[in-house]
Amino acid sequence: MDLDRRALLVFNRLRPMHLFRSLRDEQLVELTRQLERETRAGGEAICVEGQAGSHFYIIDRGRVRLTASPSTHHQTLEAGDFFGAEAALGGAHPYTATALGEAQLLRLPAKTLAELLQQHSACAIALQLTAETRAWLFGRRWEWLGSSETVYLIIRRHTWLLWQSLFLPIVAAVVVAVLAGVALTLLSPGAALWTGLLLGLPAAGWIAWVYVDWGNDFYLVTSQRVVYVEKVALIYDSRNTVSMSALTAVGAGTENLADRLLEYGDVTVKTLSKPLVMRAISYPQIVAALITEHLNRSKTRVREGEVNTLKAAIRDRIAPPMATPRVEPPPAEAGGGGGGAAGPASRPAARGPAFFSLQLRYDQGDTIINRKHWCLLIRDIWVQSAFMLATVGLAGLGLAGFIPAVPLPVLLLVALVLFIPLALWWLYEFQDWRNDLYQVTQDQIIDIYRRPLGRETRDSASLENIQGLRAERPTWLSRMLNYGNVIATIPGKEFTFDDVYDPPGVQEDIQRRIEALKLRKNRQNLARQREDLAEVLSAYYLATKDVERNDANQKGG
Repeated sequence: MDLDRRALLVFNRLRPMHLFRSLRDEQLVELTRQLERETRAGGEAICVEGQAGSHFYIIDRGRVRLTASPSTHHQTLEAGDFFGAEAALGGAHPYTATALGEAQLLRLPAKTLAELLQQHSACAIALQLTAETRAWLFGRRWEWLGSSETVYLIIRRHTWLLWQSLFLPIVAAVVVAVLAGVALTLLSPGAALWTGLLLGLPAAGWIAWVYVDWGNDFYLVTSQRVVYVEKVALIYDSRNTVSMSALTAVGAGTENLADRLLEYGDVTVKTLSKPLVMRAISYPQIVAALITEHLNRSKTRVREGEVNTLKAAIRDRIAPPMATPRVEPPPAEAGGGGGGAAGPASRPAARGPAFFSLQLRYDQGDTIINRKHWCLLIRDIWVQSAFMLATVGLAGLGLAGFIPAVPLPVLLLVALVLFIPLALWWLYEFQDWRNDLYQVTQDQIIDIYRRPLGRETRDSASLENIQGLRAERPTWLSRMLNYGNVIATIPGKEFTFDDVYDPPGVQEDIQRRIEALKLRKNRQNLARQREDLAEVLSAYYLATKDVERNDANQKGG
């Protein structure tokens, strides 16, 4: 296989891509010879949303931005990324691709692409996953994604798990249908209708809840991190994140023959601490290859960034940059009616859940917030709730005429007089539960307790002072409802998150934040070491120049 330098560069561009992992070297060389090279100027549209296309594109140099209406999100692709397959395979472009600066592209004709996908199903699957990811990405809001973050994969757990979870609800629905049929045969249509409504609605709700719960859990792979998003409707909202810089290895595997036949399994994203396992996803080998590709890209970017930073530091010491006059911005006009871009002060603050929400975990910016389990709330409000229902029932009996001995206005007044203080008591206890928060920030853990109409207490501990973490579910009820305590050992005391939902998950959140803090500290230390090295090298360079000048002066003298 004789390749000239340009073809060899193209081969080395394609070989690390997960899209072509199934191709042997000789097949990839043949593909390299079929690629056409083209250059697009900055701002030029390479493909336009809604229009047909005839080529599949791979970026060799430069960057390309993908946008789609009406989404405000965009994707910035770099060298090694690809686009245009949807239109090349007979559809229309679902997005507009625009060159950001000069972009050098490798393009493959649609016919050649179709032949490649027929011969290599793994390539077809990789393109399908990418197309589904971009459709999902441009089809919903992603407030928590960074503006410079490119999403390469969004994937749910395999649908086989959904059908496993739906088995009991579907059986329940079938039983309800049988009972309704029996009631129709032996009793009356009215009895069949009430049987269907009273038993069928819960069964239908169960089926809907299982489907929504399955759809709310998914994994993302971006240019910066791997994320597991887990939601339990109205109760739990979690995002577990592993930074690309914290990854050490990626593995994929299946448990049995059935998993291999259905093409699903687990992908393990390994770190120095607890790994993140992408459980029961489709095509685990392809997903593992995709993550490995972007892990290697991340390492390359870090190395290039360190080298460039060191070069810049040495240049600044050898030839310090000239200072330029600073221009003060004009004062903003009162009222802000200029229609310009909103500054940081005008951005809306991130909002938490609604007042009466029972959500036990949610993210607010970079802060993870946990509440005590709702069973603690029930313990505090069940008395008030029972008496409130009793007063409502009393008023209902009066309105229905079942208490003729007491005049209706008097009965309603008594019910109202009893209901108002009970409702205020209920609201007090609810607010008291709602105000008890446990927060995990980027550098500390915080316990906030604010008594309604009273004072607020706040206790915090730095993440770097945590010497140990343990999670416990001490009682049979806490094990059944999955709540308990997370205890952080710090010098002199123990810091406890009491009665939080999913203690192992909270423990893992804290551990990941500790690892992220250590990583930031290491980067800061490396930056200081680079500065010291730049100081030494620049001093050495200046010293050699002095020696050269002295030698020249002596020879000239």
